[in-house]
Amino acid sequence: SLLAVKLVSRAPNAGLDLTINDLFQNPVLKDLARKSRGLPLQEDRPEPIPVHRTGNAPPIFFLPSGLGDHSYVFELAREFDPDTPVYALPWPAADEPLTYTLGAMATRALSMMRTIQPRGPYRLAGYSSGGILAYAMAHDLLECGEAVSFLGLIDVHLPSDLKSTAELLARFEATDVPQHPGERTLLREHADRSVSQVMQEGQRPNTVDADLDAPAGAKMRDQRRHFEKLVRSYKVPRLPVAVHQFNARTFGAADGEHGWSMMRWRDVLPSSLLHVHTVPGDHWTMITEPANRAILGRQVSAALQARQPTPSDSVQEEA
Repeated sequence: SLLAVKLVSRAPNAGLDLTINDLFQNPVLKDLARKSRGLPLQEDRPEPIPVHRTGNAPPIFFLPSGLGDHSYVFELAREFDPDTPVYALPWPAADEPLTYTLGAMATRALSMMRTIQPRGPYRLAGYSSGGILAYAMAHDLLECGEAVSFLGLIDVHLPSDLKSTAELLARFEATDVPQHPGERTLLREHADRSVSQVMQEGQRPNTVDADLDAPAGAKMRDQRRHFEKLVRSYKVPRLPVAVHQFNARTFGAADGEHGWSMMRWRDVLPSSLLHVHTVPGDHWTMITEPANRAILGRQVSAALQARQPTPSDSVQEEA
């Protein structure tokens, strides 16, 4: 999140040399400490982020939200059965060129995942539009003859129904990240331009938060908008795999629209493979409020331990 940008901008005051990429690519404290001291890591390549390493059950792999944030997984995993290993599969670095496609992101995530689990059946989950990336990964795995035993979608809309990143960022920044209103005004007035260009104009005094590293923040925003475009262009295929939807009970003033959008998944998946769970809160508070998050975590854990429907169940239903 943008709080990470503020942390990086203040790091030099503590004698630390960190970039936003260092922080997101090294969420484990010992790795971040080595990076801040300029010491080499064991491997300089993208790796799954271990949230809970141990357990005899098959691991579950989470994808970042549509804002590129995988921090939600750490608290959510506290409610899981301790026998379940949990990993997060991070996005490409924010400073990488935005030339990748959703398919390339799925391939990259699959490569990371296979360093932990070379063969299926696989278990995947994603929050918000990050769930679409998890869905694309499941499709690619099935195309390769691999099995997917669990696919969890945490408040995931179909691409055509997704709120835009600009709308989500406006709400997120207004409620969770103290930010000078001049920056939001610039972004609204120049929605057709890249965030990097707009942020360059925001360097004049009293326009943006003095603690915000504008170049790094701009790269993050550009990456999020790029991901939004990739998701919106994705054509959701019909998959013979069990899908668990964990839907927020409300979505502010758009509650009716939210419910309609979630119901539209039934146009893509047969009811025998679609399992809907309701979580207290809205799209944000289902994750941010501890009580709601605990319920969500227990629901995901219970679903992981339950029998998963097979493609033959769908065939019997359609017959």
